[in-house]
Amino acid sequence: MARFLIVEDEEVFFDSIQEAIHETGFDCEITWARSKDTAILEAERQFFDLTILDQKIPTIDGALDAHVDHGRAVWDAIFECSPGMPVLILTALSADDMIDTVVRRNENQRIWGGSKKFPTVDHLRKSDFDRFPAKIKAYITAVEALRDVELQLPTGFEFEEQHRRLCALFARRIGGVRCEVRRLSGGLSGSAVYRVMVFDTNGARIQNAVLKIGSKQMVQIERENLQLMDRLTAAATPRFLETLYFGAKDAAAIAYQLADGYERNAFDVLGGRHDALPKALRGITEQRQNWVAATSEKRVTVADIRRLVLSDENVETIISKFGLDWIKGFEARETQVHWGCIHGDLHGENILLNDELVPVFIDYGDVKEGPIALDWMTLEFSTLFHPGAPSFEVTTTERVKPERWGDAEGYCELPNLKTFVSECRKCAQDEGLYQRELVASGYSYVLRQLKYEDSDKELAIALLERLRTIFDE
Repeated sequence: MARFLIVEDEEVFFDSIQEAIHETGFDCEITWARSKDTAILEAERQFFDLTILDQKIPTIDGALDAHVDHGRAVWDAIFECSPGMPVLILTALSADDMIDTVVRRNENQRIWGGSKKFPTVDHLRKSDFDRFPAKIKAYITAVEALRDVELQLPTGFEFEEQHRRLCALFARRIGGVRCEVRRLSGGLSGSAVYRVMVFDTNGARIQNAVLKIGSKQMVQIERENLQLMDRLTAAATPRFLETLYFGAKDAAAIAYQLADGYERNAFDVLGGRHDALPKALRGITEQRQNWVAATSEKRVTVADIRRLVLSDENVETIISKFGLDWIKGFEARETQVHWGCIHGDLHGENILLNDELVPVFIDYGDVKEGPIALDWMTLEFSTLFHPGAPSFEVTTTERVKPERWGDAEGYCELPNLKTFVSECRKCAQDEGLYQRELVASGYSYVLRQLKYEDSDKELAIALLERLRTIFDE
Protein backbone atom coordinates (compact mmCIF):
# COMPACT_ATOMS: atom_id res chain seq x y z
CA MET A 1 0.00 0.00 0.00
CA ALA A 2 1.01 3.61 -0.51
CA ARG A 3 2.67 5.25 2.50
CA PHE A 4 2.32 8.95 3.20
CA LEU A 5 4.03 11.30 5.63
CA ILE A 6 1.72 14.25 6.23
CA VAL A 7 3.41 17.25 7.85
CA GLU A 8 0.64 19.58 8.97
CA ASP A 9 0.08 21.32 12.31
CA GLU A 10 -3.59 22.19 11.77
CA GLU A 11 -5.81 19.24 12.66
CA VAL A 12 -8.71 20.45 10.51
CA PHE A 13 -6.55 20.61 7.41
CA PHE A 14 -4.95 17.25 8.23
CA ASP A 15 -8.45 15.75 8.38
CA SER A 16 -9.17 17.17 4.92
CA ILE A 17 -6.01 15.62 3.49
CA GLN A 18 -6.73 12.27 5.13
CA GLU A 19 -10.32 12.27 3.89
CA ALA A 20 -9.20 12.98 0.32
CA ILE A 21 -6.77 10.05 0.49
CA HIS A 22 -9.41 7.67 1.87
CA GLU A 23 -11.90 8.71 -0.81
CA THR A 24 -9.59 7.34 -3.50
CA GLY A 25 -10.73 3.88 -2.43
CA PHE A 26 -7.23 2.56 -1.82
CA ASP A 27 -5.83 1.35 1.48
CA CYS A 28 -3.06 3.73 2.44
CA GLU A 29 -0.75 4.05 5.44
CA ILE A 30 -0.67 7.58 6.86
CA THR A 31 1.79 9.01 9.37
CA TRP A 32 0.98 12.43 10.82
CA ALA A 33 3.75 14.81 11.92
CA ARG A 34 2.71 18.12 13.48
CA SER A 35 6.12 19.78 13.66
CA LYS A 36 9.59 20.06 12.18
CA ASP A 37 11.30 17.77 14.68
CA THR A 38 8.67 15.03 14.43
CA ALA A 39 8.64 15.18 10.63
CA ILE A 40 12.41 14.82 10.35
CA LEU A 41 12.43 11.93 12.83
CA GLU A 42 9.74 10.04 10.90
CA ALA A 43 11.38 10.71 7.53
CA GLU A 44 14.66 9.30 8.78
CA ARG A 45 13.28 6.13 10.37
CA GLN A 46 10.47 5.11 7.99
CA PHE A 47 9.92 4.36 4.32
CA PHE A 48 7.38 6.66 2.63
CA ASP A 49 6.20 7.00 -0.95
CA LEU A 50 5.34 10.69 -0.65
CA THR A 51 5.64 13.52 1.85
CA ILE A 52 2.85 16.10 1.93
CA LEU A 53 4.47 19.10 3.56
CA ASP A 54 2.85 22.21 4.98
CA GLN A 55 5.29 25.06 4.56
CA LYS A 56 4.49 26.85 7.83
CA ILE A 57 4.92 24.56 10.86
CA PRO A 58 6.28 24.81 14.44
CA THR A 59 9.56 23.32 15.65
CA ILE A 60 7.97 20.84 18.08
CA ASP A 61 4.44 19.52 18.56
CA GLY A 62 2.20 22.10 20.23
CA ALA A 63 4.64 25.01 19.95
CA LEU A 64 3.49 28.45 18.80
CA ASP A 65 6.54 29.27 16.68
CA ALA A 66 5.20 28.18 13.28
CA HIS A 67 7.34 29.59 10.47
CA VAL A 68 8.08 28.85 6.83
CA ASP A 69 11.75 28.25 7.70
CA HIS A 70 10.73 25.12 9.61
CA GLY A 71 8.98 23.68 6.56
CA ARG A 72 12.09 24.42 4.53
CA ALA A 73 14.22 22.64 7.16
CA VAL A 74 12.04 19.53 6.83
CA TRP A 75 12.36 19.61 3.08
CA ASP A 76 16.13 19.98 3.25
CA ALA A 77 16.33 17.06 5.70
CA ILE A 78 14.22 14.88 3.41
CA PHE A 79 16.43 15.83 0.49
CA GLU A 80 19.38 14.43 2.47
CA CYS A 81 17.92 11.32 4.17
CA SER A 82 15.36 10.33 1.51
CA PRO A 83 16.51 11.81 -1.80
CA GLY A 84 14.37 9.33 -3.76
CA MET A 85 11.08 10.35 -2.09
CA PRO A 86 8.94 12.99 -3.84
CA VAL A 87 7.56 15.92 -1.86
CA LEU A 88 4.29 17.80 -2.36
CA ILE A 89 4.49 21.20 -0.65
CA LEU A 90 1.27 22.83 0.55
CA THR A 91 1.29 26.54 1.24
CA ALA A 92 -1.21 29.19 2.28
CA LEU A 93 1.12 32.03 1.32
CA SER A 94 0.31 34.25 -1.62
CA ALA A 95 3.98 34.99 -2.31
CA ASP A 96 5.88 31.79 -1.92
CA ASP A 97 9.64 32.28 -1.78
CA MET A 98 10.12 28.50 -2.03
CA ILE A 99 8.78 28.27 -5.56
CA ASP A 100 12.12 29.15 -7.20
CA THR A 101 13.82 26.45 -5.14
CA VAL A 102 11.08 23.98 -6.07
CA VAL A 103 11.67 24.66 -9.74
CA ARG A 104 15.45 24.26 -9.37
CA ARG A 105 15.25 20.96 -7.48
CA ASN A 106 12.39 19.38 -9.38
CA GLU A 107 12.83 16.60 -11.91
CA ASN A 108 10.02 14.96 -13.85
CA GLN A 109 10.62 11.24 -13.51
CA ARG A 110 8.88 7.88 -13.92
CA ILE A 111 9.17 7.55 -10.15
CA TRP A 112 7.07 4.39 -9.82
CA GLY A 113 8.04 2.77 -13.09
CA GLY A 114 5.00 3.44 -15.25
CA SER A 115 4.83 5.61 -18.35
CA LYS A 116 3.52 8.64 -16.45
CA LYS A 117 6.08 11.09 -15.14
CA PHE A 118 5.68 12.77 -11.77
CA PRO A 119 7.49 15.80 -10.34
CA THR A 120 9.99 14.92 -7.63
CA VAL A 121 9.04 18.22 -5.98
CA ASP A 122 5.62 19.80 -6.49
CA HIS A 123 3.58 22.50 -4.75
CA LEU A 124 -0.08 23.32 -4.29
CA ARG A 125 -1.66 26.34 -2.65
CA LYS A 126 -4.16 25.53 0.05
CA SER A 127 -6.59 27.85 -1.71
CA ASP A 128 -6.50 25.39 -4.63
CA PHE A 129 -7.16 22.34 -2.44
CA ASP A 130 -10.02 21.27 -4.70
CA ARG A 131 -7.28 20.01 -7.06
CA PHE A 132 -5.72 17.84 -4.36
CA PRO A 133 -7.98 14.72 -4.65
CA ALA A 134 -7.18 14.20 -8.33
CA LYS A 135 -3.49 14.84 -7.74
CA ILE A 136 -3.22 12.43 -4.82
CA LYS A 137 -5.19 9.72 -6.65
CA ALA A 138 -2.64 9.82 -9.48
CA TYR A 139 0.16 9.26 -6.98
CA ILE A 140 -1.63 6.37 -5.26
CA THR A 141 -2.58 4.67 -8.53
CA ALA A 142 1.05 4.72 -9.65
CA VAL A 143 2.30 3.27 -6.36
CA GLU A 144 -0.39 0.58 -6.30
CA ALA A 145 0.53 -0.52 -9.83
CA LEU A 146 3.83 -1.77 -8.44
CA ARG A 147 1.93 -4.40 -6.47
CA ASP A 148 0.93 -5.97 -9.80
CA VAL A 149 4.56 -6.89 -10.41
CA GLU A 150 5.13 -10.36 -8.97
CA LEU A 151 8.56 -11.01 -7.48
CA GLN A 152 9.70 -14.62 -7.33
CA LEU A 153 12.39 -15.09 -4.71
CA PRO A 154 14.42 -18.11 -3.52
CA THR A 155 13.08 -19.88 -0.44
CA GLY A 156 14.17 -18.18 2.76
CA PHE A 157 15.36 -15.10 0.87
CA GLU A 158 15.49 -11.96 3.04
CA PHE A 159 14.71 -8.94 0.91
CA GLU A 160 14.96 -5.35 2.11
CA GLU A 161 11.88 -3.26 1.35
CA GLN A 162 13.82 -0.70 -0.66
CA HIS A 163 15.54 -3.42 -2.70
CA ARG A 164 12.19 -5.09 -3.35
CA ARG A 165 10.80 -1.77 -4.52
CA LEU A 166 13.66 -1.09 -6.94
CA CYS A 167 13.42 -4.55 -8.51
CA ALA A 168 9.68 -4.04 -9.07
CA LEU A 169 10.31 -0.52 -10.39
CA PHE A 170 12.86 -1.79 -12.89
CA ALA A 171 10.51 -4.53 -14.11
CA ARG A 172 7.59 -2.13 -14.54
CA ARG A 173 9.71 0.42 -16.40
CA ILE A 174 10.32 -2.11 -19.17
CA GLY A 175 6.79 -3.51 -19.27
CA GLY A 176 7.33 -6.53 -17.04
CA VAL A 177 4.68 -8.13 -14.85
CA ARG A 178 6.83 -10.78 -13.20
CA CYS A 179 10.49 -11.09 -12.31
CA GLU A 180 12.75 -13.71 -10.81
CA VAL A 181 15.27 -12.25 -8.38
CA ARG A 182 18.45 -13.86 -7.13
CA ARG A 183 21.21 -12.25 -5.11
CA LEU A 184 24.62 -12.35 -6.75
CA SER A 185 26.89 -10.55 -4.31
CA GLY A 186 27.23 -7.66 -1.92
CA GLY A 187 26.87 -6.90 1.74
CA LEU A 188 30.29 -5.73 2.96
CA SER A 189 30.08 -2.33 1.29
CA GLY A 190 26.41 -1.74 2.06
CA SER A 191 25.39 -2.46 -1.53
CA ALA A 192 23.93 -5.59 -3.08
CA VAL A 193 23.93 -7.06 -6.59
CA TYR A 194 20.94 -8.98 -7.94
CA ARG A 195 20.13 -10.90 -11.07
CA VAL A 196 16.66 -9.81 -12.21
CA MET A 197 14.95 -11.76 -15.00
CA VAL A 198 11.84 -9.91 -16.21
CA PHE A 199 8.86 -11.47 -18.00
CA ASP A 200 5.92 -9.90 -19.87
CA THR A 201 2.21 -10.78 -19.91
CA ASN A 202 2.83 -13.59 -22.41
CA GLY A 203 5.36 -15.22 -20.10
CA ALA A 204 8.22 -14.28 -22.42
CA ARG A 205 11.46 -13.12 -20.87
CA ILE A 206 12.14 -9.56 -21.92
CA GLN A 207 15.24 -8.81 -19.87
CA ASN A 208 18.06 -10.60 -18.09
CA ALA A 209 19.63 -7.92 -15.97
CA VAL A 210 22.07 -7.23 -13.19
CA LEU A 211 20.84 -4.65 -10.69
CA LYS A 212 23.29 -3.12 -8.23
CA ILE A 213 21.54 -1.37 -5.35
CA GLY A 214 23.07 1.01 -2.85
CA SER A 215 23.19 4.71 -2.05
CA LYS A 216 22.63 7.41 -4.64
CA GLN A 217 26.29 8.39 -4.28
CA MET A 218 27.38 4.80 -4.92
CA VAL A 219 25.32 4.63 -8.10
CA GLN A 220 26.71 7.94 -9.31
CA ILE A 221 30.28 6.73 -8.72
CA GLU A 222 29.62 3.46 -10.52
CA ARG A 223 28.07 5.34 -13.44
CA GLU A 224 31.20 7.50 -13.70
CA ASN A 225 33.45 4.43 -13.50
CA LEU A 226 31.85 2.95 -16.61
CA GLN A 227 34.20 4.99 -18.75
CA LEU A 228 37.09 2.94 -17.33
CA MET A 229 35.22 -0.34 -17.87
CA ASP A 230 34.58 0.68 -21.47
CA ARG A 231 38.31 0.24 -22.12
CA LEU A 232 37.75 -3.52 -21.94
CA THR A 233 36.26 -5.53 -24.76
CA ALA A 234 32.46 -5.47 -24.94
CA ALA A 235 32.32 -9.13 -23.91
CA ALA A 236 33.97 -8.40 -20.56
CA THR A 237 31.13 -6.36 -19.10
CA PRO A 238 27.31 -6.32 -19.25
CA ARG A 239 25.72 -3.46 -21.22
CA PHE A 240 24.62 -0.45 -19.18
CA LEU A 241 20.84 0.07 -19.20
CA GLU A 242 19.81 2.82 -16.77
CA THR A 243 20.01 4.31 -13.29
CA LEU A 244 17.12 4.43 -10.82
CA TYR A 245 17.30 7.26 -8.28
CA PHE A 246 13.68 7.67 -7.18
CA GLY A 247 10.94 5.68 -5.51
CA ALA A 248 12.95 3.91 -2.80
CA LYS A 249 13.81 6.47 -0.11
CA ASP A 250 17.64 6.69 0.06
CA ALA A 251 18.34 3.63 -2.10
CA ALA A 252 19.21 3.82 -5.78
CA ALA A 253 20.17 1.29 -8.45
CA ILE A 254 22.13 0.89 -11.64
CA ALA A 255 21.03 -1.74 -14.16
CA TYR A 256 22.99 -3.72 -16.75
CA GLN A 257 21.87 -6.13 -19.44
CA LEU A 258 23.36 -9.59 -19.00
CA ALA A 259 23.66 -12.09 -21.83
CA ASP A 260 21.99 -15.47 -21.40
CA GLY A 261 23.78 -18.31 -19.67
CA TYR A 262 25.74 -16.48 -16.99
CA GLU A 263 24.40 -18.59 -14.13
CA ARG A 264 27.60 -19.15 -12.11
CA ASN A 265 30.26 -17.07 -10.47
CA ALA A 266 33.93 -17.89 -9.91
CA PHE A 267 33.24 -19.25 -6.42
CA ASP A 268 30.69 -21.67 -7.89
CA VAL A 269 33.34 -22.95 -10.28
CA LEU A 270 35.86 -23.20 -7.43
CA GLY A 271 33.45 -25.45 -5.53
CA GLY A 272 32.56 -27.49 -8.61
CA ARG A 273 34.43 -29.27 -11.39
CA HIS A 274 38.20 -29.31 -10.90
CA ASP A 275 38.97 -29.32 -14.64
CA ALA A 276 36.95 -26.14 -15.25
CA LEU A 277 39.20 -23.91 -13.16
CA PRO A 278 42.13 -23.32 -15.56
CA LYS A 279 39.86 -22.31 -18.44
CA ALA A 280 37.78 -20.01 -16.26
CA LEU A 281 40.81 -18.16 -14.89
CA ARG A 282 42.50 -17.95 -18.29
CA GLY A 283 39.32 -16.31 -19.52
CA ILE A 284 39.84 -13.55 -16.96
CA THR A 285 43.29 -12.89 -18.43
CA GLU A 286 41.80 -12.63 -21.91
CA GLN A 287 39.16 -10.17 -20.77
CA ARG A 288 41.80 -7.99 -19.04
CA GLN A 289 44.07 -7.70 -22.10
CA ASN A 290 43.21 -4.09 -22.89
CA TRP A 291 43.82 -2.98 -19.34
CA VAL A 292 47.12 -4.85 -19.12
CA ALA A 293 48.34 -3.53 -22.47
CA ALA A 294 47.78 0.04 -21.29
CA THR A 295 49.78 -0.26 -18.07
CA SER A 296 53.00 1.54 -17.28
CA GLU A 297 55.58 0.84 -14.59
CA LYS A 298 56.10 3.12 -11.63
CA ARG A 299 57.79 3.11 -8.24
CA VAL A 300 55.47 3.22 -5.23
CA THR A 301 55.53 2.42 -1.53
CA VAL A 302 53.58 -0.44 -0.01
CA ALA A 303 51.49 2.22 1.76
CA ASP A 304 50.54 3.71 -1.63
CA ILE A 305 49.02 0.37 -2.61
CA ARG A 306 47.37 -0.23 0.73
CA ARG A 307 45.66 3.18 0.69
CA LEU A 308 43.67 2.04 -2.33
CA VAL A 309 41.78 -0.43 -0.14
CA LEU A 310 42.25 0.74 3.46
CA SER A 311 42.60 4.21 5.00
CA ASP A 312 45.46 5.40 7.21
CA GLU A 313 42.97 5.83 10.06
CA ASN A 314 41.91 2.18 9.82
CA VAL A 315 45.54 1.10 9.78
CA GLU A 316 46.29 3.03 12.97
CA THR A 317 43.39 1.25 14.66
CA ILE A 318 44.60 -2.15 13.45
CA ILE A 319 48.17 -1.53 14.61
CA SER A 320 46.96 -0.57 18.06
CA LYS A 321 44.44 -3.38 18.36
CA PHE A 322 46.66 -6.24 17.17
CA GLY A 323 50.10 -4.94 18.16
CA LEU A 324 51.44 -5.00 14.59
CA ASP A 325 54.13 -2.39 15.18
CA TRP A 326 56.16 -3.53 12.18
CA ILE A 327 53.54 -2.26 9.71
CA LYS A 328 54.72 1.34 9.44
CA GLY A 329 58.28 0.36 8.62
CA PHE A 330 57.13 -2.26 6.15
CA GLU A 331 54.75 0.10 4.39
CA ALA A 332 57.57 2.58 3.84
CA ARG A 333 59.29 0.03 1.55
CA GLU A 334 59.21 0.69 -2.18
CA THR A 335 58.43 -1.66 -5.04
CA GLN A 336 58.10 -1.56 -8.81
CA VAL A 337 54.54 -2.09 -10.04
CA HIS A 338 52.54 -2.29 -13.25
CA TRP A 339 50.07 0.57 -12.85
CA GLY A 340 46.85 0.83 -14.81
CA CYS A 341 43.10 0.38 -14.67
CA ILE A 342 41.88 -2.19 -12.14
CA HIS A 343 38.51 -3.54 -11.07
CA GLY A 344 39.41 -2.92 -7.43
CA ASP A 345 37.17 -5.61 -5.91
CA LEU A 346 37.57 -8.66 -8.12
CA HIS A 347 36.41 -11.33 -5.69
CA GLY A 348 34.74 -14.51 -6.88
CA GLU A 349 31.17 -13.21 -6.75
CA ASN A 350 32.02 -10.31 -9.07
CA ILE A 351 33.00 -12.67 -11.88
CA LEU A 352 30.10 -14.37 -13.68
CA LEU A 353 30.67 -17.22 -16.13
CA ASN A 354 28.54 -18.77 -18.85
CA ASP A 355 28.44 -22.44 -19.88
CA GLU A 356 31.60 -21.96 -21.97
CA LEU A 357 33.33 -20.45 -18.92
CA VAL A 358 33.60 -17.03 -20.56
CA PRO A 359 33.70 -14.45 -17.72
CA VAL A 360 32.11 -11.03 -17.35
CA PHE A 361 32.92 -8.57 -14.58
CA ILE A 362 30.22 -6.89 -12.49
CA ASP A 363 30.15 -4.27 -9.70
CA TYR A 364 32.24 -1.25 -10.69
CA GLY A 365 32.14 0.83 -7.52
CA ASP A 366 35.88 0.42 -6.89
CA VAL A 367 37.21 0.72 -10.45
CA LYS A 368 40.26 2.97 -10.42
CA GLU A 369 43.90 3.35 -11.42
CA GLY A 370 46.20 1.10 -9.40
CA PRO A 371 48.55 -1.90 -9.44
CA ILE A 372 46.99 -4.52 -11.70
CA ALA A 373 48.38 -7.18 -9.35
CA LEU A 374 45.71 -6.15 -6.84
CA ASP A 375 42.93 -7.80 -8.85
CA TRP A 376 44.70 -11.17 -8.90
CA MET A 377 45.52 -11.04 -5.21
CA THR A 378 41.95 -10.00 -4.38
CA LEU A 379 40.66 -13.00 -6.32
CA GLU A 380 43.09 -15.41 -4.68
CA PHE A 381 42.60 -14.27 -1.08
CA SER A 382 38.84 -13.84 -1.45
CA THR A 383 38.69 -17.65 -1.47
CA LEU A 384 39.67 -17.49 2.21
CA PHE A 385 37.98 -14.33 3.45
CA HIS A 386 34.92 -13.54 1.37
CA PRO A 387 31.65 -14.82 2.89
CA GLY A 388 30.51 -16.11 -0.51
CA ALA A 389 33.51 -18.42 -0.96
CA PRO A 390 32.93 -22.17 -0.63
CA SER A 391 33.90 -23.58 2.77
CA PHE A 392 34.50 -27.13 1.49
CA GLU A 393 33.15 -28.10 4.94
CA VAL A 394 36.64 -27.91 6.44
CA THR A 395 38.36 -25.42 8.72
CA THR A 396 40.58 -22.69 7.36
CA THR A 397 43.71 -24.41 8.66
CA GLU A 398 42.67 -27.50 6.72
CA ARG A 399 42.47 -25.44 3.56
CA VAL A 400 45.80 -23.60 3.66
CA LYS A 401 49.08 -23.37 5.56
CA PRO A 402 49.86 -19.63 5.82
CA GLU A 403 53.56 -20.22 6.50
CA ARG A 404 53.84 -21.90 3.07
CA TRP A 405 52.16 -19.13 1.06
CA GLY A 406 55.04 -18.71 -1.39
CA ASP A 407 54.63 -22.29 -2.62
CA ALA A 408 51.14 -23.09 -3.95
CA GLU A 409 51.79 -26.83 -3.69
CA GLY A 410 52.62 -26.72 0.01
CA TYR A 411 50.26 -23.85 0.81
CA CYS A 412 46.96 -25.39 -0.29
CA GLU A 413 45.60 -28.66 1.08
CA LEU A 414 42.55 -29.00 -1.18
CA PRO A 415 42.93 -29.90 -4.89
CA ASN A 416 40.45 -27.32 -6.20
CA LEU A 417 41.89 -24.53 -4.09
CA LYS A 418 45.44 -25.54 -5.04
CA THR A 419 44.54 -25.34 -8.74
CA PHE A 420 42.71 -22.03 -8.29
CA VAL A 421 45.66 -20.40 -6.50
CA SER A 422 48.21 -21.83 -8.94
CA GLU A 423 46.24 -20.57 -11.94
CA CYS A 424 45.82 -17.11 -10.41
CA ARG A 425 49.58 -16.87 -9.99
CA LYS A 426 50.30 -18.25 -13.47
CA CYS A 427 47.95 -15.69 -14.99
CA ALA A 428 49.70 -12.93 -13.04
CA GLN A 429 53.07 -14.17 -14.28
CA ASP A 430 51.78 -14.24 -17.85
CA GLU A 431 50.87 -10.58 -17.45
CA GLY A 432 54.51 -9.91 -16.53
CA LEU A 433 53.84 -9.00 -12.91
CA TYR A 434 56.67 -8.98 -10.39
CA GLN A 435 56.74 -10.97 -7.16
CA ARG A 436 56.96 -7.95 -4.89
CA GLU A 437 54.01 -6.15 -6.43
CA LEU A 438 51.96 -9.31 -5.94
CA VAL A 439 53.07 -9.59 -2.33
CA ALA A 440 52.40 -5.90 -1.58
CA SER A 441 48.96 -6.16 -3.18
CA GLY A 442 48.18 -9.37 -1.27
CA TYR A 443 49.32 -7.72 1.95
CA SER A 444 46.96 -4.79 1.34
CA TYR A 445 43.93 -7.03 0.78
CA VAL A 446 44.67 -9.25 3.78
CA LEU A 447 45.32 -6.28 6.09
CA ARG A 448 41.89 -4.91 5.21
CA GLN A 449 40.30 -8.10 6.57
CA LEU A 450 41.34 -7.10 10.08
CA LYS A 451 38.82 -4.26 10.11
CA TYR A 452 35.89 -6.67 9.70
CA GLU A 453 34.39 -8.12 12.84
CA ASP A 454 33.72 -11.62 11.46
CA SER A 455 37.01 -12.19 9.63
CA ASP A 456 39.51 -14.88 10.62
CA LYS A 457 42.01 -12.70 12.49
CA GLU A 458 44.48 -15.51 13.24
CA LEU A 459 44.69 -16.48 9.59
CA ALA A 460 45.03 -12.87 8.44
CA ILE A 461 47.87 -12.10 10.86
CA ALA A 462 49.71 -15.30 9.94
CA LEU A 463 49.44 -14.43 6.24
CA LEU A 464 50.62 -10.87 6.86
CA GLU A 465 53.71 -12.13 8.65
CA ARG A 466 54.47 -14.53 5.80
CA LEU A 467 53.92 -11.88 3.10
CA ARG A 468 56.24 -9.53 4.94
CA THR A 469 58.95 -12.20 5.00
CA ILE A 470 58.54 -13.07 1.33
CA PHE A 471 58.80 -9.40 0.37
CA ASP A 472 62.26 -9.30 1.94
CA GLU A 473 63.29 -12.64 0.43
